[in-house]
Amino acid sequence: MNEYIQKAEEFSKFLASSPMYANFIKARSNISVKPELSSDMKEFRQMQLDYELSVLQGGHTDFEKEKELSRRYSRLILNQEIREYLNCEKALMDMLNKVDEIIAKACPVNL
Repeated sequence: MNEYIQKAEEFSKFLASSPMYANFIKARSNISVKPELSSDMKEFRQMQLDYELSVLQGGHTDFEKEKELSRRYSRLILNQEIREYLNCEKALMDMLNKVDEIIAKACPVNL
């Protein structure tokens, strides 16, 4: 078991030292030092999370909330720093999802 943990730790260090992660950290830092941008992103993320939870719990979509989320997102991505952050975040999440898919395909656990 320890060798699996060791390999996971090695892989996490490899990812943490990657240019993709460095770009993400830089983009996140550029936003975090600007209170207005940071606040806008936090508000958007909270609104997004609240909406997703309500859909999961209620099983239906609220088109007015969707429109508001879309409107806020459209406003946020007009800012170059936020757009860069979201692009870096998406690239990082896509890569992590791909790693997860590869592991799940190699080691299926479903019945």
